[in-house]
Amino acid sequence: MTGRSRISLAASALGWTMLAAGIGWAGWMMVRPVPSLDEAAALATAGDYDAAEARVEVLLKARPASSPGHLLAAQVLLDRPPPEGDDADRLLLDRADRAAGHLDRVRPEGGATAAIVALYRGKADYYRKRMAQAEAHWLEALRLDPQVPEAGWSLLDLYYLQGRDGEGRDLALRLHGVEPDRHDRVQLLLELVRQDAMPLAPGAVVERFRPVVERHPDDLHSAIALGLGLVRDSKAPEGLELLRREVERRPENPDAWDALLTGLDDAGEVALMARTIEQLPPGLADSPGFARHFGRIAQERGDWAASAEAYRRAVADDPEDTRLRYRLGRALRNAGDVEGADRLDARLARSEAASKEVRDLYDRANAEENLGDPALVPLYRTIADQRERLGRPREALAWHRLVLEARPDDPEGLAAVARLRGQVDGAETIDETIQDEPPSS
Repeated sequence: MTGRSRISLAASALGWTMLAAGIGWAGWMMVRPVPSLDEAAALATAGDYDAAEARVEVLLKARPASSPGHLLAAQVLLDRPPPEGDDADRLLLDRADRAAGHLDRVRPEGGATAAIVALYRGKADYYRKRMAQAEAHWLEALRLDPQVPEAGWSLLDLYYLQGRDGEGRDLALRLHGVEPDRHDRVQLLLELVRQDAMPLAPGAVVERFRPVVERHPDDLHSAIALGLGLVRDSKAPEGLELLRREVERRPENPDAWDALLTGLDDAGEVALMARTIEQLPPGLADSPGFARHFGRIAQERGDWAASAEAYRRAVADDPEDTRLRYRLGRALRNAGDVEGADRLDARLARSEAASKEVRDLYDRANAEENLGDPALVPLYRTIADQRERLGRPREALAWHRLVLEARPDDPEGLAAVARLRGQVDGAETIDETIQDEPPSS
């Protein structure tokens, strides 16, 4: 008899003995040694996810109400590498469903644990292509603990994929302000540089979000991403139909209306855009967020004064949008404000030159092992200059503040922070932006 057979028979005999004594399998599991959570976590950290999952299963059979056990089970399922092959989607969905079941049985004892649970609920929903629910869970995780690992980065990735650039910049800068680790703080700012350096192709957006919208048609932001992706991927009729459907579902939603009008603009359907904008609910029509669309329609009609006025409102509402600044400059020139147009064009030329530097600058910074090294002050300063010329004063201000953390008395950094703080705090109006000469590099 082999050793393996002897062990099997011994275990079988012992099992029957325990059952006869009235203890049963659950009782046996309570009296035998139970693998600790630390052992399972160590296995997962080492990349042996199968062994880690098996250890946690044994623990949960012994202690089915263990909140730490269920949380670790969910973490092991969601942190392991995604499956590959033809059956990958089904296997990933199965993992996410099982993880969600474990998370339903976790009873957090404090805010920090609740934040981790929310983080992993978001990951489970992300794998189930429930992007809206994933976003809600990650936002809740950050509300509970602004420094919870991964939640902020997961949101940044989602906003990047969905084309929500403004929300992504706001979030990255907010996370930068609360992140205690200097390397990670720099990495958050560098992520915004990366997103400029690596814009998503429309076809990639369509490929990513078509299955999401097919499975969850009520997901507004994924539908918007898909609709605009289709328009920009030369599939305008399909994209516009999808965007119209979102407006019909949500007739008071500003994001749905903005996406439809943007899609019509991108498709060159300005006449239809003009008819569509007349259907805006009154509360939305007066919003600064829609001034860009009124400016575009006035531009098409040749009413350059009205176009310039609308674009002024739009730029004041979204001063980091280069496309709006370009359109404002054109409207000013055609409305007769040549001097204002020339000054704005000079800034746009600086912005265009800065945009050509972004990929090399990102590659240079990304090659650094420790982005928090104070010796990288010259690199911080170079990136700050590029972000300012690009029209991103908030990012430039954050980079210059990194300079001052390393060199508190740096005169160039102090001057830059004072200048940029005025812009960021709203001291510089759009009229002043047009009239003043930009700072020299």
